Amino acid sequence: MLGKIQHNKMLLSDYGKVVRRSVERIETAYPSIALDCYIIMPNHVHILLHFMNFQKNPQPSRVILQLKSAVTKTIGFSLWQDGAHISAITTANYFHAAKRYVQENPTRWQEDKFYM
Repeated sequence: MLGKIQHNKMLLSDYGKVVRRSVERIETAYPSIALDCYIIMPNHVHILLHFMNFQKNPQPSRVILQLKSAVTKTIGFSLWQDGAHISAITTANYFHAAKRYVQENPTRWQEDKFYM
């Protein structure tokens, strides 16, 4: 629903473009959160966020819920599954591995557990 992988690059559908705009608005909605990187895949999304001020930050689950809600309101129906997988990155090594995973995700699409 969000697009397709062609030549190891993600080509966004109209729905995927709505998701991209919503993801890119996270920093505007939450000035204490930096969007490090993200990738929209054909049927899921990976987002790395940097929470810079723990006193002012909302819970990560709230950010994702609001992202999903914004996309749903824009397109007129929900394309999301229930829940989200949220992980805290606590070391530089884990961060670099996670960022590489997100950036390289389209090149491994056929091996992805969400591939269909």
